[in-house]
Amino acid sequence: MKKIITFLLFVSILVCACNQPVKSIEVTKSEVKKEFGILNKNAPIETQQYGRLVGEWDCLITNYQNDTTASQSRASWVFKYALEGYAIQDYWKNPSNLDSVNQRQIIGTNIRIFNPRLDLWQCAWMENQAGSIAGVWVSHVNEKDEILLYDESKQWQITFYNISEDAFDWKWEVRRPDGGMQLSTTITANKRKTL
Repeated sequence: MKKIITFLLFVSILVCACNQPVKSIEVTKSEVKKEFGILNKNAPIETQQYGRLVGEWDCLITNYQNDTTASQSRASWVFKYALEGYAIQDYWKNPSNLDSVNQRQIIGTNIRIFNPRLDLWQCAWMENQAGSIAGVWVSHVNEKDEILLYDESKQWQITFYNISEDAFDWKWEVRRPDGGMQLSTTITANKRKTL
């Protein structure tokens, strides 16, 4: 009789445990929200333009000289909601891992916030190598759903394009003396799986 009671107690504990909702997935999603922040419901809708990039990205960078590949390296790029969900902040690390003591690593961050009065993004970049904050850059989304970024000199332009949930491309072009644009750097970014 004692064995039957013990067995029934074990079965009832097992049934109760199996009927409990699985919370590990919710905790994981909550941790992801905590890690990357969330869009503030009162933020301008345009905040979602850069918000699409929120997450961790593994990047392949290709630098060009005279329209030919000069070098390639890897970087990590993390985008998060900032300022209580009103802005996007990203963290850049290139190369993503140092493989020699003499190698220099560029570590930088952008703050990007949409200004509804100007109908433009305003962005500021700073990095460990420059020792200063870059002037305010502006950004907008064009008719191709590409994000364009530039300063008032218009001597360069950055474009985020082919943006999907799992990947995006990026290019930096500089103005040639003849007025045309020359490709300087490209990045292929693939989202790191977090769940």
